Parts: sequence; structure tokens; C-alpha cells
Amino acid sequence: MGKCWCLGLLGMVSAVPGQASENEAKQGVADVVPFRADSSYVSRHDIVYQSPMKVPVEGVPLGNGKMGGLVWTQDRGIEFQIHKDDIWSNSEAGHSGRVPRHAARVRLDFGVPVFSWIHALNNFQGRLSLERGEASFASQSNFGDVQVRTWLAQDRNVWVIECEGSEDAAPVTAHLERIGSRAFAFWYSGGFDRQPGTALGGSNPQVASDGRTVLLTEKGSGMDFVVGMRVAGNGKARAERLNRFSGEVSAPSAKCRILVAVATAEDSPNPAQAVQALLDGAEKAGVEQMRKTKDEWFKRFWNKSFVHLGDDYLENLWYLRRYLMGCGSRGKYPVIFNGGLWRWNRDVTNWVSPHHWNMQQQYWGLCAQNDVDLMRPYWETYNRMAEKPGMKNLAAARGAKNDAILLAEMHDFDGTMVDQNRGDMVHAFTQAAQVASRFWEVYEFTKDKEFLRKTAYPFMQRAANFYLQKLVWDEGRKVFTMNGSVYEDGNGFGPAKEPESDREYIEDLFLSCIAASKELGIQGEHVAKMQHVLDHLWPRLYMNSPKYPAGEVIAPTNGGRYEPHGWAIGGLAAFPSGNIGIDQRETKEGRAVANFVKGTESMYSHHPTPVIAARMGMGDDALRLLKTGVQTMQYFPSGLMFNCTGYPDKIYQLDHKTNMVGRINLLWKDFYQCGMETTSLVSLALTEMLLQSNEGKIRVFPAVPAEWKDREMAFKLLARGGFLVAADWKKGSVGSIGIASRLGGECVLQNPWPGKAVEVRQGANGAAVAVREKGADVIAFDTVANGQYRITPAGVPANAEPVLYRSTPNKAPKKAEWGPRTIGTGQNM
Repeated sequence: MGKCWCLGLLGMVSAVPGQASENEAKQGVADVVPFRADSSYVSRHDIVYQSPMKVPVEGVPLGNGKMGGLVWTQDRGIEFQIHKDDIWSNSEAGHSGRVPRHAARVRLDFGVPVFSWIHALNNFQGRLSLERGEASFASQSNFGDVQVRTWLAQDRNVWVIECEGSEDAAPVTAHLERIGSRAFAFWYSGGFDRQPGTALGGSNPQVASDGRTVLLTEKGSGMDFVVGMRVAGNGKARAERLNRFSGEVSAPSAKCRILVAVATAEDSPNPAQAVQALLDGAEKAGVEQMRKTKDEWFKRFWNKSFVHLGDDYLENLWYLRRYLMGCGSRGKYPVIFNGGLWRWNRDVTNWVSPHHWNMQQQYWGLCAQNDVDLMRPYWETYNRMAEKPGMKNLAAARGAKNDAILLAEMHDFDGTMVDQNRGDMVHAFTQAAQVASRFWEVYEFTKDKEFLRKTAYPFMQRAANFYLQKLVWDEGRKVFTMNGSVYEDGNGFGPAKEPESDREYIEDLFLSCIAASKELGIQGEHVAKMQHVLDHLWPRLYMNSPKYPAGEVIAPTNGGRYEPHGWAIGGLAAFPSGNIGIDQRETKEGRAVANFVKGTESMYSHHPTPVIAARMGMGDDALRLLKTGVQTMQYFPSGLMFNCTGYPDKIYQLDHKTNMVGRINLLWKDFYQCGMETTSLVSLALTEMLLQSNEGKIRVFPAVPAEWKDREMAFKLLARGGFLVAADWKKGSVGSIGIASRLGGECVLQNPWPGKAVEVRQGANGAAVAVREKGADVIAFDTVANGQYRITPAGVPANAEPVLYRSTPNKAPKKAEWGPRTIGTGQNM
């Protein structure tokens, strides 16, 4: 039996929310786990390519949390575009915000078409190993056998490229370049600069070489970074400058190791010196040591959580999302929604600015995945922004001048509010409340009072202060009311009365602030004011529509301007606000949300309808919507997806032109790219189908679809209160549950065996733990910090030998059983 990982003896959370404790990192074996999973399990989700990539966007994503890029094959080798999370330029014509830019393009060239199937390619194998965070490509051809393995060090910003070749294989040359492009921020409407001088994206690179290392320096348009490349440990290799945009290193044979490093002014006041130090340090440490460190990081990462679903294809996408966030969300800034670190076409970026509605979706559900540490770039960035004048000034401009903040939907991470007066967003007021809900969520999962006191609560209270000053008392109705809009109102309608979006976020935010005040022992007039608003908040509005035949749904506003499906506003009460859930399923608002879900035919890319369905216990609808979303938007064989429903599914029709809004025709091949939102929503919905802790208690398997009833399932995920929960599902019902209590305290659990007595035993000695009733089929028991507990129906013995989940590396592309989508590619010859 291989080394197993399961709940582990979990220590107290550290002072930094989400940072693993020493005990957690060691992952000791607990006695209470109903299953075990071998460290090889994730290899079943390797992404396999049996033929070379046809277009760059078929590439696979790599990263170390701060630096990464998309990697793809080309006829004579491989190519990848390097990104780093803190490389942004000044604005360009047609857009007022800062623009994310790539750092460099690297092309590995064997001099002959080793990866071109039409040129005597006999065999090809490409693989992205999620388990180990590396991509590999191997070919056998008349030009010789070639293998390339590439990955990023996890303890430094160094990209490693390992090349192997048979004796007759050609030597390797690696070409490094920085050729920028226009961002095309509003490409779909023709809003880009037509001047040819902007074709380099404002870049001003300078390339130099000392004969061993190529250094590319960029100081143009507000950027300041350096990329360095060298062949490691080979005195016969040479490096040379080609021109101010490019250089190359050449190895004397096909067997070599190439290192690429990036440093920005955010890393060091002297990026060139920092890059040289990175390369020197990598050579000194050695590739094998860096690989060992990388493998150990990924092993710890994958040990933190686990899912085994009733659908292997969707399970693959769940693990892909975890992988993307682990590879993209460990730097200074949040991973951007429009491609993350995995954009391929120079600096072409759709939308460009962070849009908070889209940005936040990468961070929904990370806590439940036991990835609280990956939340850090998000909350640190918005906390810094709140200390800058932009959010305070915007709140004042909107009528709240007293210690209040407001976030524009579009903004820069330096705190600048972008296009804050744009007609369809000028009346959107919920964004700071959305951020505040993520701050509170981090606290709920970690119970870190220092974080709550110093970081979360001040932000939450200032966001609440905006609404306290914006709300108006309606004496006739005895309610607080206001005007606003539903996110992007689509047509610049102007202010509408009593928007559902503001109503739900006010309730969510004020309840959280009151709870936080209680946790911190804070009493004050503001607490009473928020409670008074909650007691007199305008009521939800309802409407009937032929689009929702199951019955009435919650109306977006008191004016009929908007549709409930826009931004899934008809389900906002359940998610992301979390104001209602399964316990309210039979209330008026619960039935209205259910009617909305039933009347939604398909998942829209960045509308969380499948998550709403799961939150309401509607497993069949959640699965139905997930399938439609993947079928509609997972165009790329890597598993990546588009972030906007309605884009043409024509990535292989290279002459196809598209006209998105009736203003300009553009070749589609130049602009397609992945988005992060859909993948995040798919993963989050699956998580919510397995575990929920949003109603003051833990629910296991709250939304199992009928299609999965007879399939074996299992999970290990994190619940609010710091409870790591593992549970399995067999023969149509919950098997047993193991809970590791990180922090101690009362554990409240919805009885997964309704009507049956429940038995709780300590993992250490099997001693019975007192169980008390807390309502209909709700139990509670006391826990101690780092305690382990097994929960079973009374009288049911524990499994003598827990189920072992293990796998071998995936050998072929995967095809969804329910639709025309694949992960990986098959042979094309």
C-alpha cells in the first residue's frame, strides 16, 4: 500500500489566515477517516495529448503562484508565453485603466520539425501532470527522438526546461523575446488605438548578453522588469543578443537544461541583479533539488483536500480549478479573471481591467476547498486599496462622506477607480460589500481574531457605513429604501428603485458586521443602527413571468427594467449573499429561488446558477446546469473555458470573422482566450453539492443528484469553524463521517441519517462523546482543538479497512459521457 493521506492531526491555524500549521503540513494519519487516498490519486486527471497542438490556445497551463504561462507545441519544438502577476503597464488609447502585459515569449527550437505529424512523426505523447505541476512532450520521428519536460520551481521565480534527445537529434536553441501588442481592451466594439506606434504595447525592451545569459530589460510604459535565460551548467553553451527585442541561447546538443527567471521592481529595486541571483541560485541548488522541492509542494497541496465524484469528467475539472488557483494565486495580486497567467497572444487581453463581479468568482469556494491561504492575494490587495483615497473618494461622490468606502466595478489594484461614471455602472453599489463578504468568510473558516480585528472588520464596517449613509427612511411604509442598479444594468437605464442586489448585500453585510462586533466584544451605536435597518429593510419583490413556469420569482427591482436571469439575480438571496438556504426551501423566498433555478435552461458563463441550485439542495438542477455550462464553454482541450457565453465555437476555423456588437468584424483566431470564471463556478457548485456549512451547521452531501445516487463518492473539505470534514457515500446514502476540529468548540451537524440516532466517538481512544439535539435532525457535540471524531449511525461499526482511493496516470484523452467535450486530444493521423 502506498503512502496514504487523509484528515491528519491538524494544528491551530496560524496568525496569517490560511497559512498551514506545522502539524497540518505533516499530515499525520487520523483514526476517524472513512476512506484513504493514495498520493497518486490526482494522476488519474493528467491531461493527455496524443497529437501535437494545432493552435497555441490548445496549450497547457503551468505556474508557481506568481509566475506562469501557457505552453504549446509548434513544429520545431515548444513555445510558451511567460506572465507574472505584477506586470501591468499604463493605460493605452481606448481604455483608462492599467493593462496586464506578458513578460516574454520563449521558443524552444530543435531546428527540424520534430513535432509536426505531417513530417514523418511516428509517435507523440503530451501530458500535463496536475499531480506534479509539469508538462512533458515526447516524439519519435525520422529527425530523432525528442523529449521535453518543463515546470516552474515553487520556491523561486525560475522556469525549468529539460530537453533530451537521441544521438541523431538536432541541438537545441531557445529564443527569448519581448514583442508586445495592443491589448484590444474593447476589441469587440472596435475601441482600440489604430496608430501603428502602439503595436508594441508601449514596450521599450532592451536585450543584452554576456555570452552565457540573455537579459531582457523592460522599462517602458510604467513597466519595470527583467527576464533572464541561460543553459544551466554547460560551459559550451552560448548566449547572444539578436536585436533589442530578442536574444537566444544555444546548447551544443539536444540534451540540456534551460532556466528562465523573471524579476520585477516589486521584487527588487534592481530587477537585473535579482534575475542574475535567481539564475545563479537555481544552478547552485540544482535542477534535481528544485524538482524535489516542487514535488513536495504539490504533494502537500493535494493532501489538503479530496473529492471522488459521481462523474469523472466533472471531477477532472474540479481538480483543474484547484490546480489553476494553486499555480496562480500566491503572488501579490489576485489572479485576473480574463485569462489569469495563461494568456497566449502577446498582450491581447479582453476587458483588461479587473471587473469585481468576475474577479471575485476565482475566490468563491476556496475556503471550503481548504485553500484559505490562496485567498491572501485577494484580501491583501483590497485591504491595501481601501487605504488609498480612491474608494473613500468614490463613496463621498456617491453621498457617503463619513468613514465609508465604495468600490467601482472596474478598478486598478493600486486603488484607482476606473470608469467610475460609466453609464451602466455608475449606480452599482454592491462591490465593496462583495469584498467584505470574502473577508468575513476567511474569518468564519479560520476564526483568526487578529485578522478580524485588524483587517476584516475595519473593511466590513466602512463598507457598511456607505449603506448606512445612503439608505433613506420611507415614513409611509416604515422601511429603509434606496435607488441603485443591478450590477451592469446593460443599457445605462439609470437608478432604479430598491434593487434586489443591494437589498441582499445589505442584509448579508449587516448581519456579518453585527456578528463580527459580537466576536470582538464591540458595542456601539453603529451596531444598533444596522440592526434597526435589518428590522426595517424593504421587503423582497416578486413577479410572475412565462419564462419561469414553476411560479413566481424574486424581482430584480421595483420597476421591471431588469430580468431575474441577469447576473442570476433571481437567486442572489441564496448565493452569493447566503441569506437563505436549504432550511428556507419551503418559505416564499425559498420557493421563488427554486422556481428561478427550474426556469433557467442553461448555465451562463459568469452567473452562479448551478451554485444557487446546490445551495438550495437541488442536486438534479445543479448537475443539469453544470453539464450545459461545460458543453457551451469548455472549448479548449486543456479543460480551460471561455468566460462569456455566446462566443463562437470556431477555434479551428482560422478564417472565421466575428462581430460581437455590430461595430467591427475581426478575425476570431486573434482574440479567443480562456477565462477563469466558468471553471471556478463549476468547481464551486460541485463543492457545494458535497459539503455546506453556511446555515450555522455542517451538511454532508446536501445536493446529490439522482444520477449519482448509486455511485460511490467521497470528499475531504473544510467547513466553517475550522472543521475538516471527510465523508463517503455508498449504496445510496452517507456511509460515515470523520471530523478533525482544528480549533475546538461546538460542532453542529445536520443528521445525515434522518430519524436515526447518531453516535460520535473520539478518534484517539474510541470514547463516546455526548451528543445533544439542536432542532429537528440537528445534533451538536463539543470538540477540543486538534481532536478527531467519527460520526456513524448508532450501533453501526466502523469499517475494519477504510476504502483506499488510488490511481495510475491517465493514459488517454477523456470524453464527457453527456456531451461533445473532451479533455486532451486524440491521434489525428
